[in-house]
Amino acid sequence: MGNLPKKSLMVFITTLLALTGFSSGAFAEETTFKDVKEYTSFYEEIMFLHGEEIIFGYEDDTFRPTEGVTRAAASAMIGRALGLDGTKRDSSFKDVPEQSFASGYIASAVEEGIINGYNDGTFRPNQLVTRGEMAIFISRAFDLTTDTEAVFQDTAPTMASFEAIQNVYDNGIAKGFSDYHFYPYKTITRGEFSAFLARGVEDSFKQPVEDVKAVEIKLAVDKDNNLTLTSHLNGEVIHANPLQPIRIITSTEGDKPSFKYAGGVLRSIDYGSYYASRGLGVGEITAGLKGDPITIPVTYIPNTAENQKPINGYVTELASHKIMTSCPMSLNGSTAQDVMDYYGTEPDSEGYLGGGYGRTYGQCTYYSESDTDLTKKIVTIDFMNEDDSVTAPAFKKIVGTPDWEGISELDGYWTQLYRLDGMELYASYFDKGSPLHTLRLKHK
Repeated sequence: MGNLPKKSLMVFITTLLALTGFSSGAFAEETTFKDVKEYTSFYEEIMFLHGEEIIFGYEDDTFRPTEGVTRAAASAMIGRALGLDGTKRDSSFKDVPEQSFASGYIASAVEEGIINGYNDGTFRPNQLVTRGEMAIFISRAFDLTTDTEAVFQDTAPTMASFEAIQNVYDNGIAKGFSDYHFYPYKTITRGEFSAFLARGVEDSFKQPVEDVKAVEIKLAVDKDNNLTLTSHLNGEVIHANPLQPIRIITSTEGDKPSFKYAGGVLRSIDYGSYYASRGLGVGEITAGLKGDPITIPVTYIPNTAENQKPINGYVTELASHKIMTSCPMSLNGSTAQDVMDYYGTEPDSEGYLGGGYGRTYGQCTYYSESDTDLTKKIVTIDFMNEDDSVTAPAFKKIVGTPDWEGISELDGYWTQLYRLDGMELYASYFDKGSPLHTLRLKHK
């Protein structure tokens, strides 16, 4: 190949076919596999690559899209896509003889630094390729780069395939699964490999992607070892999409703080001050040094229309961690001053109500024990609901069976009570058949 870019020959072939009036798509339509139909996953990508003579089927006219891909087959497919020399020849591997169908492509792929052998002098041509290995091969083959910080919930910077997985994600080649996992150790199928390879060759097959950046939490430590949170307020909930990692940035003149994490949705990664998501729901990071520790509540909620509703399937889990997702401040030590600083304006209304002295901002009311002492902690949060579709039966179906429900003696509202760890969550309705009026989260 000399110094030619790896895709030069592929681009030349495609251009030549267009100039001669010979459509690769037309070729694909005339050639079919018995087990590849229009409803088959990745049908278009499979037929495109077959039309370009990058992939082939078996003698029985099947393609076997659900079978695994061997390292030899992967080398051959990538080699054809890039126009590498596939002439059969001796290789440096003791388990790849010259007569192997892929010997030339294996040798070329190794020369190009796309696929490597093993320390024992073998290539293991019949070993099946995993999704993580696929990411490495494709990333090297097409010289992929990225500036995304997306972290799947089963990947970590300590993995050999981590950067390659980020590359294929950000370049629209592999998006992962709907549960925010990439499954790097899962064997890749011939159909999947065809899809990823086609997306590397032809931009029109690429998948839309969302730019993902880490959520940064900034802390400051002064020379007296006083720890302060500078990017967020105490008790403010850090909302992150499931692919967003969290980066702790500490500007320090004194000692370095220690960190703990809890709640099941965070995992520590030995990658500087860097945390990645592990599961959906809520957790917290606690930074400790001199004086009281700083607790930072974190939620990982799928960024879908269903889960952006005020009431969703995570409500009791979030509430049990002193968080109401519809209101940005939590009960994790927030004070009345914190709330006022967060919103930066005077309350829409304020006064003594059933939960103490309340300050209302939009749909959220925060209650403390005093109207003058702003250092008092928030003990109750009310959220005023405006979604008419949420009725008492619907709320119960979404959240689960309450510990108690009936007419409240305090205000005559139909009320559902959920007792949580140190917390209580109340759902109130004007009557049993009317829409949800208020959600109340309070310390017991």
